[in-house]
Amino acid sequence: MNANITSQASVATACTTAFIIPLRHPESANNYDVVLQLLKKTVLSLLGQSDPDIRIVIVCNHEPDIGITDSRLYFINAPFANPSSGKGASVPLEVLLLDKGAKLAIGAAAALSFQPRYFFFIDADDWIHQDTSTVMNKRYGIGDNAPSLASFPKGYYVNEGYLVNIDAWRYRKVYGLNRYCGSSFAYRRDVIQGLLAGLTRNHPGLPQHLRELGKELSTKEAISLPDAGGIAETFERGHFYNIFADHGWTFFYLEKHLNFTPEPIPLTAICWIVDNGENHSATHLSDRALPFKADLQQTFSVSKNTSNSDGETAGLKSRLLYYLSAKRSQLTWLVSRVRKVNLY
Repeated sequence: MNANITSQASVATACTTAFIIPLRHPESANNYDVVLQLLKKTVLSLLGQSDPDIRIVIVCNHEPDIGITDSRLYFINAPFANPSSGKGASVPLEVLLLDKGAKLAIGAAAALSFQPRYFFFIDADDWIHQDTSTVMNKRYGIGDNAPSLASFPKGYYVNEGYLVNIDAWRYRKVYGLNRYCGSSFAYRRDVIQGLLAGLTRNHPGLPQHLRELGKELSTKEAISLPDAGGIAETFERGHFYNIFADHGWTFFYLEKHLNFTPEPIPLTAICWIVDNGENHSATHLSDRALPFKADLQQTFSVSKNTSNSDGETAGLKSRLLYYLSAKRSQLTWLVSRVRKVNLY
């Protein structure tokens, strides 16, 4: 099996944060055009970061045309077989996670060429607060004044986030978003390097080639790539499923098995886009929601096609339900951390 790697930049340079995005197989989507529309919004949100020194690596079955050209955007073609005959939420979770985890591992191996301080794993339909990378790298310095990598937190997690329905353009706040959403964790470079050691050992040709990502490559250049199962087998099972493939128990897994507690990103960092027909969880926003106003669109570097909700004023009942829902999720996440078991 071959993997084609294409780059929209010619030289790899060190960056603050590398955002790694796994894109689902076209044949496993209910509507792949919708998937690509969602991906485009995700990329535009990432490109709106106030920190310009980022890289975006998208791992896909074949490179899509999303109409965006930027020197910080890269694609890796990993033509794995369709993981399931199902589509959307009907794809078995186990095979979906296998495909996703393998793509994230490949993307992380490739992004090592940029020597990022952090790797942030983000789903292909979510949005990110424009100051996320800036805040994570707030201790950033230059030249002789640059602090050592070890002085930065080993990892961050997304505590505060929004659930957003982009058809209704409404949202509600959630705490402990890492329990629900795949766009939840960022890891310091040395943590990822340690996890990828097995990939280097078992597939020595793969990481070396992927590290050439930032150099000029022919779009036809290819390497031999193991299938998703072969990549998963190179990792300790717990590491693969809790770091790359899934996120639900990652917070507690990091504490127990990697011996560190990730710090919360001090922002409402992620918009988790639900009700789009492609979420495996099939999560719904419910009526505990408020209109998604223009200031939030600016914060997450997104825009909508109409302004129907811009003039909406939420009623007292809606605001009360929103407040109570947010406080409930804040309480359940607090209890979850104390008991070390997820409550929803």
